[in-house]
Amino acid sequence: MNSEENPVQTTIIPESFIGLLNSKNWIADAVSFLAVLLFTVQIWIYASNRKSSLDEGAYLYKGFLFVSGQYRIYQEYGPWSNHMPLSFLIPGVIQYLFGPGLGPGRFFSIVLALLGMLGLWINARRLGGEWWAAIALFAVALNPAVIKIYSVAVPQVLVFCMLVWIFVLTLGKNRPTWQIGLGTVLAGLLLLTRLNMFMVLPLIILYIFWQHGKRTGVLCLILGAAVVFAVHAFYWPGIMTMWARQLPQEISPFLDSWRYAGEIVNIWNPDVSVFNRILSFLISLRVHFIPLVGVLISVLLWPKKSQWKNMEVFRISIFLLSLFLALWGIHLWSALGQNYCVFCLEGYLAYFSLIGVLLVIASFSSWRKQIPAWLQLIFAILIILIFTGVGLGSFENTAELLLNVQIPRAIIAFPEFSTGLVTLDKVLINKYHFDYPTLRRIVPAFFGMLIGILVLTTSIFIWLILSRKKKTMPVGDSLTAPGYIYIAFLVTLAAGFILAPSALLGGGKSAYDCAGNTINSYREAGQYLAEIIPPGSKVYWHGGLSPVTLLYIPGINVYPAQLNDGYSFKLEGDRELLLRKGLWNKELALDWIDEADYVLIEDRSYSGWHKEAILSGNFKELDPTPLQVSCQPDSWIHVFRDSS
Repeated sequence: MNSEENPVQTTIIPESFIGLLNSKNWIADAVSFLAVLLFTVQIWIYASNRKSSLDEGAYLYKGFLFVSGQYRIYQEYGPWSNHMPLSFLIPGVIQYLFGPGLGPGRFFSIVLALLGMLGLWINARRLGGEWWAAIALFAVALNPAVIKIYSVAVPQVLVFCMLVWIFVLTLGKNRPTWQIGLGTVLAGLLLLTRLNMFMVLPLIILYIFWQHGKRTGVLCLILGAAVVFAVHAFYWPGIMTMWARQLPQEISPFLDSWRYAGEIVNIWNPDVSVFNRILSFLISLRVHFIPLVGVLISVLLWPKKSQWKNMEVFRISIFLLSLFLALWGIHLWSALGQNYCVFCLEGYLAYFSLIGVLLVIASFSSWRKQIPAWLQLIFAILIILIFTGVGLGSFENTAELLLNVQIPRAIIAFPEFSTGLVTLDKVLINKYHFDYPTLRRIVPAFFGMLIGILVLTTSIFIWLILSRKKKTMPVGDSLTAPGYIYIAFLVTLAAGFILAPSALLGGGKSAYDCAGNTINSYREAGQYLAEIIPPGSKVYWHGGLSPVTLLYIPGINVYPAQLNDGYSFKLEGDRELLLRKGLWNKELALDWIDEADYVLIEDRSYSGWHKEAILSGNFKELDPTPLQVSCQPDSWIHVFRDSS
């Protein structure tokens, strides 16, 4: 097979803008522009109205503290530095340059997301052409769930942007050496941003050796290692605690000196059932349907090496598949293999799921079109199982919609005695004695199964039409009619695009949705506090899960361990050790309340020992803040001033 057929383009920007206008495929590029426009409108809206999460507030506020010099990352008796340095420093620099606040952080996320879309377009265009580039962009633009993740100031959007530009700089032959080296440096910086992405650097270096040769590979190995070792040396030894948290103790006993879990009892240690772990997996499947199912289909239709139409694309596909599986395995273990954040899998996959889209584009032209009959049956059953699982994973968004569907009474009772309409839940509860919680899960799963059956049925008609067309072709025609399951897989992906905005997949409500402008509401609450709390004041913070409101209060001294709320709160532990590690407990909290000039407690948290400590102390309550989140009525903050 000729390895030069359909070569991957080698320039960073495939064509000049003038060239785009002269291209015969300018319509495809116009469609790509529409995808970006749709994406931009959505991400702007979501950035304006999403509630701030603990992670977002911690990255922004701790990043600002680090960049402004108030603390140093991994400093003892400072904030809990629970991630790699760049995850704090990058948003911190934005806060320092453009002023502390939620607005600059989210605007930077929008810029990163658009740069990521540009990188995705370049990669897809090189691998498959203009129309594949448009499809890749719509795979993101049609998915509200992923856009919501990218709209806030969390590392997912930063990693997405860095990852696609690593691919732009390194994938394909005949890349300039400076580009490959720059891509490797970026891969090293990615590791220093999120340790969960550490496999990108070694795998990209292996790919460079394979595609670009030993000389370039050695150069890139030196560059990547130099970047990583330099930052580790600068933040030594504190940065090693990140490796101790990431790697299991069984395979890294040499990191035990940087572990302290045995000396401290966590308050956050949920016991998550097997069903909820399965549910987390299914939620991630529905949110990232096209990438995940695309990777699965690519593997099931993977051709022999001799059947690849292009060896350059073969190498890229092997690299993309290896990287995807490595990252997927790491994040499956991080979410489902532990108790810390089982339902974080959906968010974890947003770091890298778009690799799956690029893999589909790269491998599609070489997919096997003919599959043995017995395998086709197995794959058909698999399609039904996938959609059934997606339906179950969507039950929180689809159950009420489906159970409130009105159906004629005559369908389920004696026609002569039944008229009018009745909701589906009443039928199933009264006639078949299901309980409502069970129905909320069964009915969406059954609906998903029906979608899967519809996909298979539609595929039969398409396959029959194509087969009949093949029979009318002249004898000796070299074209091969695709097999049924090949068509079914394509229809499955098409259904993923059509249903992407729906509640079954990426649509529906999520935990941080809000109808109001949250950027304004956090700013108003913060500016009110800035008016009454003078610089230099000691401030006890229990004002909400996200500390983003603190960004608007200049010059205050916050107890840094509180910035991660309950995730850094411990039930037991040596007082000195907790302080040194940036953690806290009830004993420390009570001491801090006694010495604080101001105590800030969100209304929904003003109870228990917090309330007792305030009532027994010498505090005067001032007027509360406006709502931090307009759609959350208990998000205003009680403000207490020490009057001693």
